[in-house]
Amino acid sequence: MEIGRCSWFGSKTKESESDVKPCDKHWTAMHAAVEARGMMHLVKTAEQAQAIAARQFAEVCDESGVYDHEKGRAALEARQSGAVAPKPEEFDPLMAAYWMVMNRALEMGGLYLMDRRPDGGEYCPICEAGVKLGGLPYTDRPDLPAPTAEEVERMWIDGPADAARKFAVELGLIARQ
Repeated sequence: MEIGRCSWFGSKTKESESDVKPCDKHWTAMHAAVEARGMMHLVKTAEQAQAIAARQFAEVCDESGVYDHEKGRAALEARQSGAVAPKPEEFDPLMAAYWMVMNRALEMGGLYLMDRRPDGGEYCPICEAGVKLGGLPYTDRPDLPAPTAEEVERMWIDGPADAARKFAVELGLIARQ
């Protein structure tokens, strides 16, 4: 089965820019993690994802399609405060897991992920997590053995997939198990 990416997934404006996305191995693993948690029926097609993205962008853009900082800030504050509830019909567990990975990678100082590797390829945030964090001891549990790169990579896939499942349950999209 072909596992495609939405065209808005990483839309470049210049050929020199990177798409910042998981490598095929990790995208396939994220897909499998979502499938293993019974959420494939919630994954959007490229057309559905584009329509959702267009609606979401329209909420934060002016009439000419340019991002409006005031609208963006108001939309963010409304969602964070709970004044605007998440729309269950827009939830995609695969993209939710992807954005959790990207958010964490960038929080951890991974701005370099947005550039190209020296060899011209693209960085995978999950591969980079394994390289950078594999072998480092747990800060909150120094008594445990340090995770390997493979264990770190697995945590970066399973953790977001588990969180996406929990959120899908909270939205009433799937049953608790």
